Amino acid sequence: MAEGGLFTFTDPDGYAAAFSDARVNLTITGAGDFEAGLTRLKWNHLQVYRCHESLPRIAYISLPPAQIFLSFPVGTTSLVSDGSVLRDGDMVLHRRGASTHQRSDGACQWGLISLSPKEFESCRKALTGREIALPNKSRILHPGRADAARFRRLFRQACHLAKARQKLIERPEVARALQQEMFHAIIHCLAADSPTARHHQTVVMGRFEECLSNGRPNYLHERVRHGPRRSKCSHGRSLAAFFFD
Repeated sequence: MAEGGLFTFTDPDGYAAAFSDARVNLTITGAGDFEAGLTRLKWNHLQVYRCHESLPRIAYISLPPAQIFLSFPVGTTSLVSDGSVLRDGDMVLHRRGASTHQRSDGACQWGLISLSPKEFESCRKALTGREIALPNKSRILHPGRADAARFRRLFRQACHLAKARQKLIERPEVARALQQEMFHAIIHCLAADSPTARHHQTVVMGRFEECLSNGRPNYLHERVRHGPRRSKCSHGRSLAAFFFD
């Protein structure tokens, strides 16, 4: 069964203590009255947090090694994570048991997701059939537009259900379906940003440029006109089919 809710805070220490998985220490760096909102949804294998803070701050976040963690900005918020600027669509895949510094220069929204390693590995094998190596140090991911959009949509849905306290989320079949969709979206984002995928894209574009430089536009036109030979490839991999068939 899933558990969820929206919690509001005016005390930074109380807000920081509400992260059940992670240990968060906040230093407020701007003047004014602090307000924060924390939307939390907990499943057996997945926990989702959406965080809103009204003032600029520096957060020191310690993550337990038993789980896999992702963090990311929400909306137009710009965050600085360990010195690197994160934009909408970026994710940080944290090293197991990592500690991280995160800074905001104003009001911000951001997300944190905790995954069960066992469930992650099971879904990874079923979906990709290949290794998705977890990093020895935290790594910034830049998933493709479609993968990032799917992840954001599911993240919004999960937070909406938690915030509205809808009884629907307490139904086991609904909880299982949304949890599975979230796992799938996350794994697709990680797989698309893996070294293997980046190498594949580099090779594809190299073949593409070779065709153009060798004066083979007719060949490319024929492949586009007749379509790729692989009948089951996805739209996102159709360009690869032109050169690898």
